Amino acid sequence: MKKIIFSALAALAFVGVSSCSSDDNSTPTTTEPNKVIKNIEKIDVVVYEDGDKEEDKTFNLSYAADGKLTSIEYIKRKKDGSIFENSKGDIAYGSNKKVEKITTPKEVILIKDLLVYQNSAYKYGKVLKYDNKKNPSEILAYNKEMEEYVIKITYDDKPFFGFHTLRAAGVIDLLDGVELNLASPSVPAELKMAKELLPNNNPIAYTYTNKDGIVLDDLKITYSYDENNYPTKTVLKGTRQMDFGDYVDGKYVPDWLSNDIEVVTTYSYSK
Repeated sequence: MKKIIFSALAALAFVGVSSCSSDDNSTPTTTEPNKVIKNIEKIDVVVYEDGDKEEDKTFNLSYAADGKLTSIEYIKRKKDGSIFENSKGDIAYGSNKKVEKITTPKEVILIKDLLVYQNSAYKYGKVLKYDNKKNPSEILAYNKEMEEYVIKITYDDKPFFGFHTLRAAGVIDLLDGVELNLASPSVPAELKMAKELLPNNNPIAYTYTNKDGIVLDDLKITYSYDENNYPTKTVLKGTRQMDFGDYVDGKYVPDWLSNDIEVVTTYSYSK
């Protein structure tokens, strides 16, 4: 259960408090969570590549009377709008009110679709730098061939809008416990990484660069915020490069092709 939630956190390259270096020598100041509590109730995600719709999916989140997240429904649609897949996962809490068990619908990674479209091919190694609000500005990552990549991220000044939803899912309490025991070998690696990846603000730009200095992804995110600084819509736009090269006469010849990415995500909230 824990691995599912925290692997999802890692997939977003989000950052929390750590001892890594900062981008500058100014005194770090964190952004406090939003004082107005809103939990995400519905997420609609539409992904376009080169102008063509490639993905259309919805996440419905349900809560108990005490505000705890109890289930996540996942709906994936075909290009004609008909439902291709519909599944649901439930969250069970123990007597101590901590998350005890979670059954997730196929492909439901809550945090991945909570915020932005990401390339799931990357595995995160470590946070290299934090900005002066304790968000990550540079992360070392690896692909499945264990080739190194550097991800650079910038943020706006609004409070991280997924904080209260994560708290409702029991994630924040678990990560607060991890912070007290980060040096302990008994703490799973995915929990330690999740703690480091929890942000304070919302990302507005990503670049993914390989070891040769080639920018593979160059992504920008714009937010439409409501009166309480919760986004009702995000639009991610950018380009992605992929190498389709091959060997010619025993020598590898790269063949870089790029495509345009656009992801439109809308959110509704419960209070």
